[in-house]
Amino acid sequence: KSFGAAASLLYHLDPRFESLVEVETRRLINAEGSDDQIVNAGVGVKYHVNRIRALVVGIGGRIPVTTRREFQSEIIVSALYHF
Repeated sequence: KSFGAAASLLYHLDPRFESLVEVETRRLINAEGSDDQIVNAGVGVKYHVNRIRALVVGIGGRIPVTTRREFQSEIIVSALYHF
């Protein structure tokens, strides 16, 4: 079993640029009653493409902040088309 929660903060730097901060935590509960908690944090930026306003591209990174780790680091690249 596991329990998880996440929070994010989006800040509009100007009409085309946004900055993003995210925190995610999960607690894994095993059969013996002990548990392990995982916390990851990330930052990123998003850009609204000038000629195609519905297209938003972004890049970010994520790292674990606890000693229990599922990964060392991640780079996240995204492209979203809002229709």
